[in-house]
Amino acid sequence: MTKFVSFLFIALLSISSHAMQHGSSAAGKGKNETTCTIASLKCAKAPSASFGPDGKLWLAWGFGGHVYVQHSVDNGASFSQPLSVNRAPEKITARAENRAKIQLDNAGNIYISWTQPLNKPYTGNIRFSRSVDGGKTFSKPITVNDDHQEISHRFDSMVVSDDGKVFISWLDKRDQQAAKDKQQEYIGGALYYSYSDDQGQTFSKNMNLSDNSCVCCRIAMALDNNNLPVIAWRDIYGNDINNQIRDHSLLTFRSALKPNKKIRLSHEQWNIDGCPHHGPALDVDSNNVIHSTWFNDVSNEEQDSDYVLFYGNSISGFNISDYKPMGFGQIDKQSAHPYVLTSNQRATKDQMVFLVWKEFDGKKTDILLKTSKNSGTSWSDRRVISTTAGASDHPLLVKNSNSVYLSWHTQNEGYRFIELSSIAELVEVNLKTLDMGRFEKIVADKNKQDHLVVLWSFDCPPCITELKKISELHRQYPEYQLTLINTDSMDEQTRVKKMLADYNLRGLDNWGFSDVDAEKLRYDIDSRWFGDLPRSYFFPVNGKIKRLRGALTSAELRALFQPS
Repeated sequence: MTKFVSFLFIALLSISSHAMQHGSSAAGKGKNETTCTIASLKCAKAPSASFGPDGKLWLAWGFGGHVYVQHSVDNGASFSQPLSVNRAPEKITARAENRAKIQLDNAGNIYISWTQPLNKPYTGNIRFSRSVDGGKTFSKPITVNDDHQEISHRFDSMVVSDDGKVFISWLDKRDQQAAKDKQQEYIGGALYYSYSDDQGQTFSKNMNLSDNSCVCCRIAMALDNNNLPVIAWRDIYGNDINNQIRDHSLLTFRSALKPNKKIRLSHEQWNIDGCPHHGPALDVDSNNVIHSTWFNDVSNEEQDSDYVLFYGNSISGFNISDYKPMGFGQIDKQSAHPYVLTSNQRATKDQMVFLVWKEFDGKKTDILLKTSKNSGTSWSDRRVISTTAGASDHPLLVKNSNSVYLSWHTQNEGYRFIELSSIAELVEVNLKTLDMGRFEKIVADKNKQDHLVVLWSFDCPPCITELKKISELHRQYPEYQLTLINTDSMDEQTRVKKMLADYNLRGLDNWGFSDVDAEKLRYDIDSRWFGDLPRSYFFPVNGKIKRLRGALTSAELRALFQPS
């Protein structure tokens, strides 16, 4: 059954991806299926996003023969009017796997790259433009590929360092064409690269980084801690045209023009002579650890796996023989197009990692999130963070110095820009459900040392005041046994978790009332409690239990926190 589902999925994927990757139109359907005849964000084709040094959010997207840029000063709540990058219209590839890219340096210069389709099918050039006046004007576009045959130079990817060094890679078929002219066999294309050390004024001679690459999947690029590029792409392993293994490769650099030897990133052995239209994603954290995620459909009779998405990092090295990536995603939910990003943190041992991907259940598309707060060693449960019933773009992640955001364009709802760091904090808050009989067990399990139980509600201002005091004392006495019980309804859990996260109380023993009648739960806790809040119970190792009514002062709380 898994094999049949896998075959059907690939068949549908090939049909839809062919239309997505190789089709083009000047007008289309925008938000709520309105016909798009003028350039606007609601009708944007495959937006890319990046933050500038001043905190502005910039978007680049294609429409009607132009690349447009817009900026936002309020994290995507509103945007400036679209500005065209290229004055003269030209064909613009603006699809999920192959879109215009936008990057900024620390001086606020803006860099744009995109693929320009040519007249023959599956051909194109890599185009580039820049703005050195904060996005008021853009330079006349140039072609980065120095081979000008009408062949494939497509699927560009770009990263820019803080000081304006520009690194661009793409998939190129000049070597395939040369082999064809000699009547020689050449599988796939090649990964090519060019570099600018003068803020995009000039580019280096094109460099072939690797032969025999897959030719229809996005390339992933990031900068390491030395401001040198790291590149991941779908590669072709094996020289047999009838036995093509399309796994992923990874390349790092010793200097801007000296790449290291490529290593194999994935080992799922996906044997397919076709166009997967699923490229990888990667990021590098402040410890110079590479985090990558990818899609491989490895379901078959020999390896009956339900996983099609994978994540790995370079803490132990990607190319060691016993390396085991984490599998996630489900083929029966069409899990696809994962993206990974780490938050901007100092070089501490544990780094925050964000994973997002798409799933489709036959009626709607969900974007799911998993987070790791220890550099990918362990992960939170998956969580749906956005949904649409219409067509949608791939999910992307973008970050500034404060947070990580989801960038996602949908046909029905338009462009969505969702802050994820606070959501990740909520995922980490373990708010357990307090049922009948549970309170007695909580107390019994914590009878080896002093134990304070505090009952609270977010609709009780004195409770919030007390939470602030508890937060301060918890930092001073992190080992003290403290249980917090929230009395609000279960449908308010998101709000409750946010408050606990805001006050750095996520690591405590946190409980919330179940849907059982609140009066019954109150009686189960204490038959003499009539619902007044805040209310506390102090269970000393030696001595009498104390019922404490109302908000406690800092002095009273401190006295309880002192070891008895």
